[in-house]
Amino acid sequence: MGDLAILADLQTCDTRLSQLRHRLGNLPEVRELAAIEEDVSDAKEKLTHLESEISQIKKEQKRLEHEVISLETKIAKSNDALYGGGLTSPKEAEALQDEIKSVQRRQTIVEDQIIELMEKEEPIALSFTSGSNAIERLEERREEISGRVLGIQSEIEAEKFEVETERASLVSSVTADLITLYDKQTVRMGGNIAVARLTGTTCGACFLDLSALDLDKIRSADENEITECPECGAFLVK
Repeated sequence: MGDLAILADLQTCDTRLSQLRHRLGNLPEVRELAAIEEDVSDAKEKLTHLESEISQIKKEQKRLEHEVISLETKIAKSNDALYGGGLTSPKEAEALQDEIKSVQRRQTIVEDQIIELMEKEEPIALSFTSGSNAIERLEERREEISGRVLGIQSEIEAEKFEVETERASLVSSVTADLITLYDKQTVRMGGNIAVARLTGTTCGACFLDLSALDLDKIRSADENEITECPECGAFLVK
């Protein structure tokens, strides 16, 4: 194999490495993971808001329940006073009865407020449970995809290592001057294929057919003589 042919193999390695790096940096699974992370973050934020609402409702409900207990105690004491035989006049009894009725009305109002709070809490609690379940499913999906990403990344890294090992072997088999020439050609081509094989009448870099005159010049050149594709400027290996 001529030195220029080795450069073509080197170009193959570099093209493959570029493809592997691009694939590694553009895995659709990684984009999906990012989307899941965003969904989890949004869902947790909503859950925090719902949790705060539930907490406020329970706090108010607890306050009202304490008030009901206080009202019940007050009614019990008033009943004891009313029927305990300690009253000295009908007026006192009437005033006490009016007070009991007033406290009972307040108790009814407070108990209705407690029921309203319970009714208000129910759909919020259901939304909280639904949100928690959704987060759990998202996190399970995230774990599944994370495992898949690690597997794919491992495969790509293993292939990269193989190609890099092959590349190092190719580099060691040619002169430093030729490698310098290859590097300069790579820069000149601006990321496009620097060295390609001539397949029939087609340039392996730009995939255009060469004229009969250009083909004749390339085919008649010495094996290690540098020839370029007249269309794209890539070094051509016969």
